[in-house]
Amino acid sequence: MSTAEQSKRLAGRRACEQVRDGQIIGLGTGSTVYYAIQRLAEMIAEGLKITAVCTSLQTERLARAGNIPLVDFFSVEAVDLTIDGVDEVSPDFHGIKGGGGALFREKQVANISRQVTWVMDDRKLVKRLGAFPLPIEVAPFAAASLLRQLTADGFAPRLRLKKGGELSYALNPPSLDEQISFLLSAGADPFLQPINTCKSAAVAGEFAPDSASAGNTCESAAATAKSAVSAPADLIELIRAQSILELTDNGNYIFDLLSPEPGADLIADPVALERRLKHYPGVLETGIFLNGSSRIIVGHADGQISERTNPNF
Repeated sequence: MSTAEQSKRLAGRRACEQVRDGQIIGLGTGSTVYYAIQRLAEMIAEGLKITAVCTSLQTERLARAGNIPLVDFFSVEAVDLTIDGVDEVSPDFHGIKGGGGALFREKQVANISRQVTWVMDDRKLVKRLGAFPLPIEVAPFAAASLLRQLTADGFAPRLRLKKGGELSYALNPPSLDEQISFLLSAGADPFLQPINTCKSAAVAGEFAPDSASAGNTCESAAATAKSAVSAPADLIELIRAQSILELTDNGNYIFDLLSPEPGADLIADPVALERRLKHYPGVLETGIFLNGSSRIIVGHADGQISERTNPNF
């Protein structure tokens, strides 16, 4: 295990010492939270009684594998403690999150949490936010217009491509025209395609438009494809398998905002930037988490753990 992974493990496991019987726990998303989920599974096997709310499908799979009892977010009025990761955190407890694409659900769960603990290795501690590209979640229908408008307004948005894919941008940062071409290749709204078009149904393997099926219609193909999914999560995975773009668990796109010029300060004022970005129609959420945690737990390369509490949470 690398030094960075050891640091993450220290922080993730330490956070679980705050958990008490009978609590509702919010489970964040990411490589550090993985170790917290692992430890919670051990504690449950030892007799701990909790229920948990997940911030992503990835986390849900990990929690179920560890036999952690889950409750649907819709039925929860408040969460006692959320344990989550962070991509950057400043001394005033502002943070950047969304590297894993779960920012929308992470912010929703944090919003109803009595306490939020961020776990991290010491590389995530910064004096000022902005070295990490700022993720924003956007509605697919608005993606092209937002790319144009954000670029015209001096931002440098980067449409996030599928993780682990073979596709990459020719330029870094990519040009506006190149990103628009990727959008056109993906389709205007991929969330609707697998159940609303013959072409997508055929790609999904549910309908083959050959001579033997000439009497079938787009409506019947759509109905057949729709029947192939038993839950929203199944539909998201079906779409992801076909998409060239990174999709959130909500079926939306991610833009990563870069500094328009090397060395430029993108997040000089995180409060003002959050307000400004939310005014763009189609921006559903940003990765700026203002005063986002009540406690941070940091694993260090020398094996030590440090903690800070936020008096203003």
